Amino acid sequence: MKPEDNLLFILARQNFLETHRQKVLEICRTEPIDWENLQAIALAHGIMPLVYVNLQNCPVAQLDLPAEVEVEFKSTYHRNLAQKTGTVEMLRFILDYLNRYQIDVMLIKGGALDQLVYDNLAYTLLNDIDLVLRPRYGTLSSQQRETIEKFFVKIPSFRYDFFEHYNVTLNGSLAVDFDRIWRDADQISILGETALVMSPEDMLIVTCINSCRNRFFKLKSLCDIAETIEKYQNLNWAEFVRKTKDYECRNIVYAALVTTQLTLGCHVPDTILARLDINPIRAELIQFLSRRMSLSSLYTLQASHELFGRYIGLSLLLPYVTYQFSQVRRKLPFMWHRAKSGRPVYS
Repeated sequence: MKPEDNLLFILARQNFLETHRQKVLEICRTEPIDWENLQAIALAHGIMPLVYVNLQNCPVAQLDLPAEVEVEFKSTYHRNLAQKTGTVEMLRFILDYLNRYQIDVMLIKGGALDQLVYDNLAYTLLNDIDLVLRPRYGTLSSQQRETIEKFFVKIPSFRYDFFEHYNVTLNGSLAVDFDRIWRDADQISILGETALVMSPEDMLIVTCINSCRNRFFKLKSLCDIAETIEKYQNLNWAEFVRKTKDYECRNIVYAALVTTQLTLGCHVPDTILARLDINPIRAELIQFLSRRMSLSSLYTLQASHELFGRYIGLSLLLPYVTYQFSQVRRKLPFMWHRAKSGRPVYS
C-alpha cells in the first residue's frame, strides 16, 4: 500500500487522537510522501478539508509539507466553509417556502450528515443537496408539483424527488420502503425551520447504499459510514438488520461495512455481519475484492477506462457482486420510465 493511502486512511476521521497523530508522524519520518498526489486524492474523494484540519494538529516541520500544498489545503477549507454556510442559508429559504405550502421536506445523504454527524460543515465536499418531498396532508396535486418544479429551476444545486429518491432505491433496483422511512423519520430544526431526517438505522443503511453508488471506495462515503456509526452508538442494530433484509440491500450493506472496516475502521458489533446472512461464496468474493482494492491504491475512481460513457475497471466489479438478478430486472423498467419522463436516472 502506498504511504499516501495509509496517511489518508488515518486522516479521514473526526476523532483524530494522539495515537493517530503519532502514526502520521511515523509514516512521514519513514516514507517519502508525494503531497501533491495526496492532496489530489483527498480532493477527488471529497475529504480534503477534513484532511487539512487533522494535518493542522501535526507539527508541520515534521510532516515536510510543502508551503504551496498547505496554502491550497487552507484555501479549499475556507472556500468550502463559506459555500456550505451559504448552502444552509439557502436551505432555510427552501424550507420556509415549502413549509408555507405544507410540504414535508426530508434531508438525505450528505446534507443530513452535515447537520447530524459532522461537527464542522466544512469537513467534506458536496456538489449538491438531496431532498425528498411529500405533501403534509392528502395527495400532491399537479398544480403543486408544477409550482415546486418551477421553484427548484432557480436553485439547481438542490436536487429533489417526490415521496422517494432514486439514488436511495438505486434506480428502482432496491425494495426500500419509503413509507416506512417517512414513518420512522425524526424532526430537526435548521435555522428555525422544520425539516425531517431519517432514523439512525435508515441513515446508516442509506449511507451504505450511497457507498455502492461510489463503487464502495470513495473515501468520503467510507468516512460517512464510520462517522455515522460513531455518532449513533445507541443505534438499534436489530432494527438495522431487519430493515436491511426488508429493503433487499443486505449484500450492499455487507460490502460497505467490510470495506469501511478494512480501510478506515468502524465499530460494528461482531455479530452484525453474520446476522446479515450473506451467501458464503458471495461473502468471500466481497472480502477478496475489498482487500484487493484497499491494497492497490485510492486511484480506483480514476484508474478505469470509459465505455459507453461509464468508467469500467476493478472498482466496478464490487458493486455488481452485490446485485441480485431480481434487482437488475426491477431496475431496467424504472430507468426506462424515468428517461421517458425526463427525470434523471444517474447522478
